[in-house]
Amino acid sequence: QGDLTGALADFEAGMAISRSLAEADPGNAGWQHDLSVSHEKIGGVKVAQGDLAGALADFEAGMAISRRLALADPGNAKWQRDLSVSHNRIGEVKVAQGDLTGALADFEAGMAISRRLALADPGNAGWQRDLSVSHYKIGDVKVAQGDLNGGLAAFEAGMAISRRLAEADPDNAEWQRDLSVSHNKIGDVKAAQGDLPGALAAFEADMAISRRLSQADPRNAEWQRDLSISHERIGDVKVAQDDLNGALAAFAEAMAISRNLSRTDPGNTGWQRDLSVSHNKIGDVKVAQGDLTGARREIEMARAIVAGLLDRYPDHPQWRRDFAYLDERLKTLGG
Repeated sequence: QGDLTGALADFEAGMAISRSLAEADPGNAGWQHDLSVSHEKIGGVKVAQGDLAGALADFEAGMAISRRLALADPGNAKWQRDLSVSHNRIGEVKVAQGDLTGALADFEAGMAISRRLALADPGNAGWQRDLSVSHYKIGDVKVAQGDLNGGLAAFEAGMAISRRLAEADPDNAEWQRDLSVSHNKIGDVKAAQGDLPGALAAFEADMAISRRLSQADPRNAEWQRDLSISHERIGDVKVAQDDLNGALAAFAEAMAISRNLSRTDPGNTGWQRDLSVSHNKIGDVKVAQGDLTGARREIEMARAIVAGLLDRYPDHPQWRRDFAYLDERLKTLGG
């Protein structure tokens, strides 16, 4: 429940047991696997603590075990998948460290395994989804490297898989959400390439899925938030297209959802920040429309929300940056 230090201690205690068992019986694949899982869990906690170097060391230790198991039993799909997951975890840490080249190499290594598994068992939806995720991770890195065309190609490859899965099982919310996320990623690239109509079409396709999911399960906060983000992305494109009224309507839809989420769970800082972002975006549009009084009102509300977050977490770097930005904006608006 947020006690990362306690979780780390528990996982380390568990790893001590797993290590003693693995060392006592090196040929026991189950004990070896348990030890690799312990490294993965400890690495996950260290990521959450911001200890990226420590996390990387644990993920690499886990991967060393996964690699030995996969090499010893090439026909064991589980061991192969574990190795693929290890590459992905290491790639994620390297992204966070800014090592995009290293991250890309690990994601590509993970994808090579996922592709082999998917080709060997085309009817296995799990292997297919793993392959789509690999495409998305590679696409994210290529976009971060400035290779928009490469990123777009990777996202489209991932979306082709996600679409097949979604069409084969229309009631599977996870497959539907994967497809909506792929539309989002493609929309982001097209917006960056200046293809605003293409970006808008992608975001609207994403929103159609997000709306269906949110309507099917109104109490699912994740689906509701996805829908609010869809509205925001559409609003961003409409701002770029100089359709300020359309943008204002989209941001207002997003804010209505964010407000409902924040009221339902006042302790959720993510929902609170989403609401502050919505107020700020509406403020931006009002500035562009010449409604400075309305803009100040919106930005003041955004700042008040962030101030409340800072009261609870005074050293949080994101809240501090948000507050400084909003405070400066109000000064420029005479607030």
